[in-house]
Amino acid sequence: MAIALGWLVLAVACGIFADKRGRSGVGWFFIALLASPLVAGVFLLVIPEKTPASQFSILRRCNSCREQIRRDASICKHCGSADPFKSA
Repeated sequence: MAIALGWLVLAVACGIFADKRGRSGVGWFFIALLASPLVAGVFLLVIPEKTPASQFSILRRCNSCREQIRRDASICKHCGSADPFKSA
């Protein structure tokens, strides 16, 4: 009984770890539950972390007015801020 409970707890931990790395937490929970939490954890450490799609967007929000402008803009076309991406 203790082994089954430990297996379940480690499978949940794999699901949480997968979710933090941008993967499907539920999917990796079931992989860990069926295969092995140790094997699933090793695979999660080996495969690269998923990057959000927003990093590849050509648009970004101005820190002054929060309107979307081009990532390479040096002046915001909405508020005229000279440095639209500088954090306040």
